[in-house]
Amino acid sequence: MMKLYQFELLLFLLLIIDNTTLSQKISPKIVSSILKPILKEVRQQATEYALKKSLDKITQSPTPEQQAEVIQGLYQIKQYLYYFGYLQQYGPFNNVLDQQTMSAIKIYQQNFNLQVTNGYLNTETSQQILLPRCGVPDMNFEYSFTNDKSFPKGNNETTSYDDADIKIRFYNINYIDGVDDVVVGDAVIKLGSNVNSGLIRLIASKYWVLPTDNYMWSWQNGEFDLETAAMYQIGHLLGLDHSFDKESVMYPAILPLQQRKLHITDSDNQAIQQIYSNANSDNGGCFTMFGSSSGLLTSLFLGFAFVALLN
Repeated sequence: MMKLYQFELLLFLLLIIDNTTLSQKISPKIVSSILKPILKEVRQQATEYALKKSLDKITQSPTPEQQAEVIQGLYQIKQYLYYFGYLQQYGPFNNVLDQQTMSAIKIYQQNFNLQVTNGYLNTETSQQILLPRCGVPDMNFEYSFTNDKSFPKGNNETTSYDDADIKIRFYNINYIDGVDDVVVGDAVIKLGSNVNSGLIRLIASKYWVLPTDNYMWSWQNGEFDLETAAMYQIGHLLGLDHSFDKESVMYPAILPLQQRKLHITDSDNQAIQQIYSNANSDNGGCFTMFGSSSGLLTSLFLGFAFVALLN
């Protein structure tokens, strides 16, 4: 059955084509005002259709009563669970729902506070898997401290990209199947002979929204908030792991109603304070990447190469 927006679009195009006199009288501004909401609806419907098709594939899990062990497309879910640290076995993966996969699904559900099944995918779990998210694993994320580094106290501003403690770059990264469509960025620590720095890698194919962009945007249209993504990945460079508190800036997925998240919660503050207080009390050390925690926090605000983030 033809959608309403499809009918409106076809009708409008027929009027333009069949009536040249009318089309000459219609200004480009009027044409744009009519087409813009229709095209936006077409794009949104297409995105929702693609998501639904993916959702249909991964929700065809058997019930315990069926005792079925092979699920079409399950290998992509296995790759997703493996990449983010839930599944320990290494690929290539098949479509067999084995005990290791069922255990991984249950741990995933527990972490994200979802309904815990007996290791089977349900709609809630599948929808969570489809959310855009950080490329850093939820489990087995490691950071370390050292006591042989120092960082000058005070506000040290860096204007050179090469000398910045935190660098932001846009990459075309090809992830494995089951992960490629959902990852929007990650963070890595670059260790060199003289300088250690943090690199934030954002996916270049996404459309990144600046604070000055005043319009309705959504990740459902491939649009993501640059400040939110950068702030989140800086948390990783500071040593923060993922938080499964939906209000935390370190929640690994982008929720539909929280696409811009810049407020640091009490749990975020407590987590970062615990990291550095423990390091200082244990060995007088600090986070490997930057030296002292005071210098590291200074770099949080002053180490950017992109001025847009500071506007």
